[in-house]
Amino acid sequence: MPMFDDFKNLNMHTWSEDKLIAFIRQAHSLAIQASEELVRRAEKHAGQSFTPCEIGEAENVAIANGRTLSEQEYQNINEDKFEIILDMTTNSLRFRRFPSRHSELVQAVLEGTGQRRKEILVYLLEHPTRFISVENVSMLANQCAIVEPGALAKTISIFRKTLGHTYIITESSLGSSNCVYKLNPQWNYLVIKKIRSQP
Repeated sequence: MPMFDDFKNLNMHTWSEDKLIAFIRQAHSLAIQASEELVRRAEKHAGQSFTPCEIGEAENVAIANGRTLSEQEYQNINEDKFEIILDMTTNSLRFRRFPSRHSELVQAVLEGTGQRRKEILVYLLEHPTRFISVENVSMLANQCAIVEPGALAKTISIFRKTLGHTYIITESSLGSSNCVYKLNPQWNYLVIKKIRSQP
């Protein structure tokens, strides 16, 4: 592939450390974008669009631990199996304060949660095995706005203040001083939302 052949001719021996780190960040960002595009295409080909309904008929779907449930599974959801349940159709968020004790599901109120923060929460709950970072958070809902590391950290802090520290894992990002975040795979997550019906 010509695009990658160009990288072979780069003389990185003469680059400063700052330039090398900047290059790693760009390469990391491109890798995330390529990965997200592959996921979008796979979901499209599987007939699983997670685009919120804006026009036309819509149907409710449920995504449990990253997997879209069948109609029958959706009709027979056992909420007792989940530690966090986000229902976008009723704008409801419930969680267990002490998941290790399987405490009762309680209603959560996310203070200061605008549209961008809701998108981040939905992304985390729908993709509990994936990390979210400064580089890929701006791609949510096809937005192009740049997100500062401090803004993402503040969003994660708000989630932790509401849900506790049990649910979100922080790790350092390779080649970057920024952190990446994902949900604790120990617990189970459910998102219910409306999607545009397939033609």
